[in-house]
Amino acid sequence: FKPAPLHVAYRVIEIVVLYTAGFWLLLNKQILLGLLSLSIAQGRCGWLMHEGGHYSLTGNIFIDRTLQVILYGVGCGMSGSWWRIQHNKHHAMPQKLGHDVDLNTLPLVAFTEKIAKKCGMAQKTWIRMQAVMFPMITTLLVALGWQYYLHIRHILRAKNWGELSAIIMRHVIWTVVVTRHFGLGQSILLFLAYDWLASNYIFINFA
Repeated sequence: FKPAPLHVAYRVIEIVVLYTAGFWLLLNKQILLGLLSLSIAQGRCGWLMHEGGHYSLTGNIFIDRTLQVILYGVGCGMSGSWWRIQHNKHHAMPQKLGHDVDLNTLPLVAFTEKIAKKCGMAQKTWIRMQAVMFPMITTLLVALGWQYYLHIRHILRAKNWGELSAIIMRHVIWTVVVTRHFGLGQSILLFLAYDWLASNYIFINFA
């Protein structure tokens, strides 16, 4: 393919501007607008890191992979290498039950009746409400589970210190900009609201 470096630069600058604007709005008591800007920025990181993970940004695999690690780590708090492994499995057998890892969504979501048949009574009750629960809480649970369990576990097993550094940088930035200003309790609530909006933005697009 023919790379478009100016477009890549534009997409990266867009993310930086959205994050900068979001933090500025938060600090100036425009909480809702700030959270919306931050959540859109995180979602845009997710879209752009996808292209980096496919090596379809610059035409240079090293640069694309590095951009993915930074975008996904700092921007979303997640592991680029974990994503590449899972996404390659998805593309090997897309939409095939038992093979496409993107369909392994239980216990929170069932995309087909075949999957739902395997559920117990309590889980079936949850699945019946999944259309309502998905935007309310499921997206956030998935994001937090990825950010603070699955991806961290993968990084530590793989000893991928570059990715860990990117995720640490994300939390350093949040601590310096938000926690120092609002205090720990309110900072955690703001982070959860931001993560909830961002996870809805990207996961509802996928769903």
